[in-house]
Amino acid sequence: MKLHSFTQFLNEAKGTPVTQDQWDIEWKTHKVFGKEFDEHMAKRIAAGMSVAKSEEQAEDWAYKNWKQLPGKAKKMTYDE
Repeated sequence: MKLHSFTQFLNEAKGTPVTQDQWDIEWKTHKVFGKEFDEHMAKRIAAGMSVAKSEEQAEDWAYKNWKQLPGKAKKMTYDE
């Protein structure tokens, strides 16, 4: 397997990196309620689980805005 194709395989396996716009705008948790809030929190927690040590840690991060997240959390990925 060529190095390029192996690297591409690893990137696809990891998922798509989460961006600040996704976190703070698309998956916002402020001024949203009910089903929309639940959907955004689920996406944030799922992304957090890609790098968190536990579900508790991912849930804690889900309540924070992007600038409050620790450096490790900013390497989160998600599956499209």
